[in-house]
Order: sequence, then C-alpha cells, then structure tokens
Amino acid sequence: MKAALWQAAICALALAHAACSQFREPIKLASGKTVDVVGLHWQVLVSTGQPTHHIYTITYVTKLPLNPDKLRPEADEVWRYYQPSVGAGYDIVVIEAITEPSGGFIKQYRSYRFMHERTTSGWREQD
Repeated sequence: MKAALWQAAICALALAHAACSQFREPIKLASGKTVDVVGLHWQVLVSTGQPTHHIYTITYVTKLPLNPDKLRPEADEVWRYYQPSVGAGYDIVVIEAITEPSGGFIKQYRSYRFMHERTTSGWREQD
C-alpha cells in the first residue's frame, strides 16, 4: 500500500512538473519590456470564523534583483497588464516575481510577492 502511495505521489509530482515547466507566456509591458509569465493560479482560502478570500496569483520571471524597491515598477506593470481581465470574483491578487528557475527535476528559484486587495474604492497594494 505504501509503495502505491509513493508511486502515485511521484507520478503527481512528475505531472505537475511537466505542466508547470511547459507554461511560459511572454507578455509585452507598457514600457516595452517583455517578461515571461510562468504561472496563473487561482485558489479559495477558507478559514473558520474569517471571510472567504478568492485569490489570483500571477507569477513571472524577472531579471531584476529581488529588492522590493527595484521590483515594484515592473510588478506594477505586470499587474496593470492583467488587471482588466481579473474577474469581479477575486478579492486578492498576488504578483509574484521569481528568479529564473534552475536545477534538474526539482526546480529552485527565489521569489518576492506583492499583494493587492480589492476595496470598495478599487484595488490597493498591501504592505
């Protein structure tokens, strides 16, 4: 039984790796710069006694240092690119800048995230 579970887990990881490593969409930002988007994910966060949140995450590869002051203008451009297509059902959007993934079967990267929350007056970046 344990062997079957391990085989299923390894198979699931291999499928997830194959799916993730094949998605790479270059987008041209308003500044003329091009970045590669490598992930568009949505999830629902449910916590007992807390409001339910619908979260949309946009992951892209950056060549900039993972310093929030240096990344913010680029991440803001990525957000402006996708903002018109984010449906009304989402109340949190995460823009995740990652370094170029490296390694073999198991990819490694570093990341920095910017979070935007929908308010009654529009979107607001969280600190």
